[in-house]
Amino acid sequence: MKIKHIVSSVALALAVLLLAGGAFAQESGGLVQLSESVYSYVGVTDNSNNAFLANAGIVIGENGVLVVDTLTSANEAEVLLADIRKVTDKPILYVVNTHYHLDHALGNVVFANEGAEIVAHEACLENLIKGGEDSMAHPESYGLPEDFW
Repeated sequence: MKIKHIVSSVALALAVLLLAGGAFAQESGGLVQLSESVYSYVGVTDNSNNAFLANAGIVIGENGVLVVDTLTSANEAEVLLADIRKVTDKPILYVVNTHYHLDHALGNVVFANEGAEIVAHEACLENLIKGGEDSMAHPESYGLPEDFW
């Protein structure tokens, strides 16, 4: 039952993130409230703390928080965590990686250090490991400064 509730929450969050898109354009910082318990970075136009302008977000449940994607780096994830703390002090229980691209998963460590369980398809982990070394060695090939990491 618990897994079914998590899957339902993730599906709802992803649908809101994908469908809301440009409706909540923001210049900089802060999570936008999309519903009573769903917040997200959407329509981001300032990449100072979000290099790829990614749509990361959260679902706040009764007992804690589910994070959907963790951005490009620990530095960006720290900003996301600070923004989450402006909204709720509930524990971060889960991180869902929608896929393996670096702008969705490389901030995982920040939330793992908070005690969150990382949830993703097994191919996501395999692809992160396979492509991670190249990503770290050549950030400029992703449009990032050479000293990004």
